[in-house]
Amino acid sequence: MTDYLKEYQEYYRVRMQRYENDPEYTDSYQSEKAIYEAIAGVNEMEGFRERLGNLNELNAVAYTRDKQRMYLRHFESMQETVRAQTPKRIMDKAPSYEKVMDLIEMINNEEAKGMLEITADSVSPFDNWILLEYIELYSKADVPEQYKSTYKKYIDDYTKDQRERLAHSEGEIGKFVPGWKFKKDLPTEFRHRRKFPVNDAAFEARLKQFIQINNL
Repeated sequence: MTDYLKEYQEYYRVRMQRYENDPEYTDSYQSEKAIYEAIAGVNEMEGFRERLGNLNELNAVAYTRDKQRMYLRHFESMQETVRAQTPKRIMDKAPSYEKVMDLIEMINNEEAKGMLEITADSVSPFDNWILLEYIELYSKADVPEQYKSTYKKYIDDYTKDQRERLAHSEGEIGKFVPGWKFKKDLPTEFRHRRKFPVNDAAFEARLKQFIQINNL
């Protein structure tokens, strides 16, 4: 005859050991240990149900905190200050929840809020330099007199396109973040600056050009 209690005890022992000595899952280990000790200390399944109480719900809270702590540590190491806000809020709020469905709802709400914060942190369309490069190219080109009017039209057209791109970004992002406007100092923040693989002089010159063209 199958000894279900023994099998459950073994199952929860293995679950506990999965996180043992793992520095990333300290809360989960303590939670799994509490569940294992609850079942290891009874002689029949009915006793386990009584001792289990809300330990499964608290287990979800523990795992949530561990996972969000890893997210937070990663984002902080990359100086992703905006993205780091979501896991920090979830970590802070999780211990106050005792029901899994309420915990999930809170996480979903915080992640939705975080997506809006990330959207508001956009540097679009400065993240695409192609038009700026064309404008610089045609502005510096040394061409015969008969071609100068053509090149000026190229510059005017690309300048118009660049301004339309900014207006488009403000319109699209504004659908989710009302009143959003490009912040001219935002690209210099480390989380954005690191995505532009050029030296500081080239970066600063391109940002100055972008600001001037868009009258910011």
